[in-house]
Amino acid sequence: MRLLSFLLFFHHFAFAQGAWTSKAPFAGMNRDDGVSFSIGQFGYLGTGMDAGFGLTKDFWRYDPATNSWSQVADLGGTKRQYSASFVLNSMGYVVSGIDENGVYQTDNWAYDPILNSWSPRSPLPAAGRSGARCFSHSGNGFLVLGRNQTTCFDDLWIYNPTSDSWTQGPNMPGLPRFVAAGFNSPNGFHIGTGRDIVGNYFDDWMEFDVNANQWNILNNFPSIPRSHAIAFSIPPYGYIGTGISSANNYFRDFYRIDLATGNWTTATAMPGNSRKGAAAFVINSKAYVGIGIDSSNFRLNDFYEFEPDTATGFIDVVSKNTTIISYPNPFYEKTELHLSNEIENGSLILFNAKGSKVLEINIENKSRINITGDELSPGIYFLCISSNNKIIATSKLIRLEKP
Repeated sequence: MRLLSFLLFFHHFAFAQGAWTSKAPFAGMNRDDGVSFSIGQFGYLGTGMDAGFGLTKDFWRYDPATNSWSQVADLGGTKRQYSASFVLNSMGYVVSGIDENGVYQTDNWAYDPILNSWSPRSPLPAAGRSGARCFSHSGNGFLVLGRNQTTCFDDLWIYNPTSDSWTQGPNMPGLPRFVAAGFNSPNGFHIGTGRDIVGNYFDDWMEFDVNANQWNILNNFPSIPRSHAIAFSIPPYGYIGTGISSANNYFRDFYRIDLATGNWTTATAMPGNSRKGAAAFVINSKAYVGIGIDSSNFRLNDFYEFEPDTATGFIDVVSKNTTIISYPNPFYEKTELHLSNEIENGSLILFNAKGSKVLEINIENKSRINITGDELSPGIYFLCISSNNKIIATSKLIRLEKP
């Protein structure tokens, strides 16, 4: 068993950095500081400042199956940049931003991909802002941080799509800021970096635990403090890269954080020019990253696909005390998980490739768990084992199509 663990660990290490592939360039005007999200098998990108220094509200859909872009309905409301977005119930939401007249917005727009239309929702009940960040978890949307003309914010707001209403959550620790970077996580969301109005740049990193309704301080981002970076999650890792420093240095480097351990490692740098103000979305465990502005103030339209370690993993060791063996994997009818020890006060949570929770099983004092294909659609899934509300192990499962 120790030999098998070592060999698979070595295989994981050899491919962990991931690979980038050039894809069709964005079909709209070159731009930076747009907003993006994915719904189903498609990515969406719109708004931002274009190459002519004009703000935009057009939106475009990317299809990875055909490697092509097509235009969809324009965002409602005014042209803008520095908006934020989240996805709930197969609807994309775009909130806040700054418009052509320098007005900081509070409006909230929902996009229905079936009807190809936008409809207004309850606006943010707080100061209008730009450079906020949004996330989704447990059926709710979350908006945090941002700035207006004179102030940066550290407040957190939670959107309930059922009641179309907002409630305030606990303020983020650390200093108020805007243009931070973050992504959804199994417990809630991660966020860090960014800058404030007077020019302080940050490298701190934290997670908001939705169930506990509290912030947890994590290991600092391991590189130069920066703002305008881009981030995404492909469990069991989150990734952050690009951006600009206080010395006006632009970046194309990438780093990843293990969502179970909080440890950072270097990932493969993005191709193309160093940039800030890029956009990203994740489809089927692959990230698509592009646009932005480079150090020559040239706005970009290039796009790249990032594929992380593609090994499915028969065994996954993420702590010295916890080993998961899954067999068969990939599977169709059933897979059986064997844990190296019984888990105290534990649970197994399964996420699909978009990071949405699809299954949760209580594993109190269990070391074997069966998962049947009837519970899952074909695709890639990521499982987290938690004990006493702390993730202690992660692994990957693949449910096959019916033979």
